[in-house]
Amino acid sequence: MIVFEQILTNLHEKVLLRMNVTQLKCFWEVVNTGSFSEASENLYISQSAVSKNILALEKELELRLFDRRGRKTSLTHAGLRLAGVFGEIIKNHEIADSLIKAIKEEQRVIESRTIKIAGVPTMGNLGILTAINKYIREKPEVELPLSIMEEDAVILSLQAGECDLAFCSSLKLKPDTYKIRRFSTQRFQVFLSSCNELAGKGQIKLTDLIGQKLIVPEQNSMLWELCVTSCEHAGFEPDIILVTNRPEVAINYTIKSNYLYMGLDLIKPAMLPEACRVLEIVDSPTFDYVFAWKREKQLYGYTKDLLDYLISHSSSTDAII
Repeated sequence: MIVFEQILTNLHEKVLLRMNVTQLKCFWEVVNTGSFSEASENLYISQSAVSKNILALEKELELRLFDRRGRKTSLTHAGLRLAGVFGEIIKNHEIADSLIKAIKEEQRVIESRTIKIAGVPTMGNLGILTAINKYIREKPEVELPLSIMEEDAVILSLQAGECDLAFCSSLKLKPDTYKIRRFSTQRFQVFLSSCNELAGKGQIKLTDLIGQKLIVPEQNSMLWELCVTSCEHAGFEPDIILVTNRPEVAINYTIKSNYLYMGLDLIKPAMLPEACRVLEIVDSPTFDYVFAWKREKQLYGYTKDLLDYLISHSSSTDAII
C-alpha cells in the first residue's frame, strides 16, 4: 500500500502539470473563509460555480477534500494535508503572473518607439520643445507626438493613460499616484514700464502691488490661481485689468499703459524691450515644474532615454528663451 506521503508527492506533481488555477483558488478561498457562500462573494462568482470547481478538483485528484454537513464545511484529512501545498501553488502562480506582466510591460516599453507627451504651454519657454526637436533629429526612429494643453487637461491625459510623460507643475500631482522628476523651480516676477513708480526698486513685496493695475495669466491656468491667492494671502484683492497667457502681449501692455505684469521668471533680460523693467517679488510663492508618469509604470528604453535627454539639454541657460 502506498503511504500518504507518496500520494502527496504524486498529487503535487500532477497538480503542477495539470493545474486548474480556478479550481485551486476556489478550494483555497473555501479553506480561508470556511464557507462556500463567502468564497463565492470574494471570488465574484456564483456559489454553484465554486461547488462545481471543488467537485471537479476532487474528481481529478480522486480524493474528497471537504466534509459537507448541512451549512457546515470542514476539511477532510486529505484536504488538510493538501491545503498548504495548494496555497503555495496559488501564491507562486500570483507571483509568476505579476512577474510575467512586468516583463511584458518592460519589453513593450523598450520596444516602443512612440512616446506620447502632454505638457503645459510654459514648456516652450523652458526650452523643452527645442530639446525635443534635437532628440528627434538625433534619433529619427522615435516618434514623439506632443499635446500642449492647460494644467488640468494634462493631468487628465496622464490619468487616462493617453500620454507616457507629462510636463506640468507639481501642485496638483498626488505623490501616491505619480512619480515625478523635478525640472525647475519657478518664482513670480513683476514686469513693468521704466516710468512706473516701482521701477527704481530692485525687489518688491506683494503688498507693493496694492493699488497697481495688474495683468495676470488667464483664469483657466494654474498660474492665475497662484497670482490671485498669493495676493489674497498678503491681505488684498488684486486689481486685475487684463488676462493673457502670452507674456509678449502682457509686456507690450506694461510699456504702453503702465500696467504691471505678474508672470514667471522665464524671460531673459536681454529679450525684454529697453523700456521694460523686471522686479523680483521676495515673498512670491515658488513651485516646481516636473516630468510625471504613473507610479506603477517603470521607465525603460527610449522613454527613459528621452527623459534624461530633456533634463540635461533643456535646463541650461542657453535653452531658456
